[in-house]
Amino acid sequence: MGFSENLKGVREKKGITQEQLADLLHLPQEKVMEWERDGIYPEVEELIRLAKILDTSLDSLLLDKETLAKKEQEEKEKAEKWEFEDYAYTITGILVGFLLVGPELLYEFFGISILGGSFGNVMEDVSYELERGFGSDIWNIGVLRALSPMLFLLTTTIVLFKDAFDAKKSGGYTGSLFKHTFGSLLEDAIYMAITTVMVFGAVLFGMMYISWLAGPLTWILFLVLFPLVRSKRGKEEKFEMPWFLLFIFGAGVVGEIITGAWIAFPMAWLLICCFKFVDTIRSFKTTVDAAFDLMYYGFSVILMSVGVFFGHWIVSWVAFPVALVICWILSKFKRFNRVEGL
Repeated sequence: MGFSENLKGVREKKGITQEQLADLLHLPQEKVMEWERDGIYPEVEELIRLAKILDTSLDSLLLDKETLAKKEQEEKEKAEKWEFEDYAYTITGILVGFLLVGPELLYEFFGISILGGSFGNVMEDVSYELERGFGSDIWNIGVLRALSPMLFLLTTTIVLFKDAFDAKKSGGYTGSLFKHTFGSLLEDAIYMAITTVMVFGAVLFGMMYISWLAGPLTWILFLVLFPLVRSKRGKEEKFEMPWFLLFIFGAGVVGEIITGAWIAFPMAWLLICCFKFVDTIRSFKTTVDAAFDLMYYGFSVILMSVGVFFGHWIVSWVAFPVALVICWILSKFKRFNRVEGL
């Protein structure tokens, strides 16, 4: 079963006549008749438009039934197979879950007390301690258990660096998290590493108001490092220096040095996030990449506004991890597909 039969079968299944299909393609009806009757293949652009109009894949039009079924089975097996990050997040989740509720369940059902038993009293003081800093108290077993969800930051850092190096070798990442080029994955990995270090440091020393600095620091590092380390294989990734945003960034740094009020630099980064958020909306496509950028900059604008205008910085750093988790969930849905073979 070749292209002619495939096209006719898909067209009839959609309830579209040859004349209607020709009108949608802005082509004469004879053209469609030639494709279905004589086995003549359309031009590449016409083929892409065909697939879009009929809401089907190019494979379903071009491949024979046996080959298509084999490919669909391979894709199904690949989707069901766990990747590195699936194992990493599952193991981390089990460990964090045990640290949070395991000891209490053991005590409740079996009378066994381990790891300090209940930490209900500790949890009441966590918000206050996050602002003041835990210092040496962080080594208290109850505090360590209460902060165990932060292990997800470390896990995500490891996952993203692995993905970035995979992408550098292959030219594009095709794992189960979501699709990115080497450059964007490297930026994400650096961001997550800096976020992890800064959040752990902020928790230790009570400096949550600087925990969001991972964003601007990563952005600047990426602008400097990426042109030096981007992949040389095949086509190079398009890269343009954002001079206007760099001007805003520089103005924020200078303003902060002059005023020392911790307002000019946060405001500059808030403006940069606003510009990037608007730009992402304008170029949005239903891919996980686009969804990630949209959510990251959207959350950043909200959380930075809360910090700048109300002085609450305790969750100013969570825009990236939250967007990442949501995108990991979205990547499991067909609508937010991954791009193969960048």
